[in-house]
Amino acid sequence: MNATETNLLINLLCGAYPGKEQVYKKELTLDVWARALQDLPLAVVERAVTAWILSEPWPPTIADIRAKCYNLESDPDVTASHAWEQLLRALRHAYSPESQEIWDQLPDITKLVVGGYATFKAWGNTETTSLQSVQRPMFIKRFEEYQRRKRKDAAIPMLFREPFPALPELAEKPKISEFNGNKGKPIQAPEDKMEALRERLAR
Repeated sequence: MNATETNLLINLLCGAYPGKEQVYKKELTLDVWARALQDLPLAVVERAVTAWILSEPWPPTIADIRAKCYNLESDPDVTASHAWEQLLRALRHAYSPESQEIWDQLPDITKLVVGGYATFKAWGNTETTSLQSVQRPMFIKRFEEYQRRKRKDAAIPMLFREPFPALPELAEKPKISEFNGNKGKPIQAPEDKMEALRERLAR
């Protein structure tokens, strides 16, 4: 989304929640919303805003809209239990010539929870009763943890997921002998003092 598209959505919210124009129409507010939603497609955000307006009596925050976008985009049928049953069907072919292809076709989150193709092969050589009593509870727990983490990440704008740039290092560290023992500050060279004095006089 760009700034123009964000402004259109803000107008929609102002129409749906009278009296909030003075909040949404601030230049700073528009800028923050534009930056926070820039990684989302307009069509998805429009659906999220419309769904919110039709179901909630109070105006949304940015976090509300991002969460609604995630819920609209995620597949409601992909539950931990559904993923486990899908994995069990795949494990029946863990030692077939197509086992690698079957593994590759599993959802990314399922492969992440299992841990790798080697584990997939090992589970394929495990009795079903053991899988259901030992591996299943662990799989369900980890699958739901990854889903919660994914949902939490989806609520954070891409802009703020990027790491902060590292602070630049000093080109040359001052030597201990250059420090004033009383104040702990570097001692200015005579020419530096004169330059500082000229700057003060010029003000």
